[in-house]
Amino acid sequence: REVTKGRKLGGPLPETSIRSSAGMNWENIRRDIAELHDSLVTIRHDLHQHPALGFEEHRTQRAVRDWLERHRPPPSTLPETGVLADLRPDGDGATIALRADMDALPMYEATDLPYRSIHPGRAHKCGHDGHTTIVGQVRRDARREGNG
Repeated sequence: REVTKGRKLGGPLPETSIRSSAGMNWENIRRDIAELHDSLVTIRHDLHQHPALGFEEHRTQRAVRDWLERHRPPPSTLPETGVLADLRPDGDGATIALRADMDALPMYEATDLPYRSIHPGRAHKCGHDGHTTIVGQVRRDARREGNG
């Protein structure tokens, strides 16, 4: 993408209306993030507060599916506890796969966060709650922008 050329990873996003090679406008992205910030934080906090170990993520699966169903096309439920959100159900065009783990770790969360785990011995200490939220948002944005 033109936007990242000459910029160190982790550096600030450009303040101009530069368009990426995919045609997404940074001003639109910033506006969308601002509009969705509270919703995304709520989703991540909910996932963080209700961690589940691998293949026990039934509540997480429902929460992710419910959120994704608000954005067409609807997701599919995979065996056990997975969710698949296919942006090109007709199979046309290039394919990019994004994956986010939803499981938690078998450990105690020793924090005073208001959204800390309510399940003793299970915690999201590896970022899967955030990754799941991010991938869900990317799917929504890509679909809206017509990029998948």
